[in-house]
Amino acid sequence: MTGVEILQEIVTVMVGAIVPMAEGVGAGLSALATSIMLTGEGEAQTISVFGNFILVFGGIALAIGLGRLVLNFFTSWGKR
Repeated sequence: MTGVEILQEIVTVMVGAIVPMAEGVGAGLSALATSIMLTGEGEAQTISVFGNFILVFGGIALAIGLGRLVLNFFTSWGKR
């Protein structure tokens, strides 16, 4: 084996485990989010009560953040 082949093997061994690990983490996070947000089975799945709370408070936080951004834009308009 040449030096380049040895280096390629080392990189392959080091990086080879990253993709399966990332797929496993992604599948776990997807299962967690699904179990938190949805209730029911198959076609009869609906958003859970906790999922509704997350969506409502997320919408309120988004509205406050965007409102502050717009307010700051208009208040700084006269300073330019």
